Amino acid sequence: FPTRRSSDLREAPRLAERPDRHDVRKLEPHRLQYEQGQWYVSGHDLDRDATRSFRLDRVAGPVTAGDAGAFTPPDDLPGVRLRPWELGPGPAETAHVLLEPTVAASVLAEDPELTVSATQPDGSVVIELEVRNPAGLRSFVLSHLEHAELLDPPGHRRDLIDWLKGFERLSS
Repeated sequence: FPTRRSSDLREAPRLAERPDRHDVRKLEPHRLQYEQGQWYVSGHDLDRDATRSFRLDRVAGPVTAGDAGAFTPPDDLPGVRLRPWELGPGPAETAHVLLEPTVAASVLAEDPELTVSATQPDGSVVIELEVRNPAGLRSFVLSHLEHAELLDPPGHRRDLIDWLKGFERLSS
């Protein structure tokens, strides 16, 4: 796959973003990264004039390399940050999650761009998440066990409780 070579030689390859779309993107690849079982290439999308990440298994068609030495990658190369609650179509809905002090510091250290909407005297924090994928939100909350609580919106909270009650019914 020429993406790694393009990154090393500072070529700007052209690639088709997804099999269901026919647009071709020109990318200055800055980073090739393996994250949660998938390979991603990140860089400057010349067509959108913005930093973008592309999952390599979703690239369709041939990838053609540009001229060697066509760009200089930045010194600060941000990695791919996958937030499962953000991965989905449609408009986002704001959710608030309470993180106890035992996990709050590590969650914020791992993802310092999370929005803290409140800090409690005991060291717990309320983070604000823009949710497009309720299952991803559920996964995030449950990954912290009893140290995280989904506060709102009521619909997502009710769905989480109902999902957990489904396991209770299975064990009876």
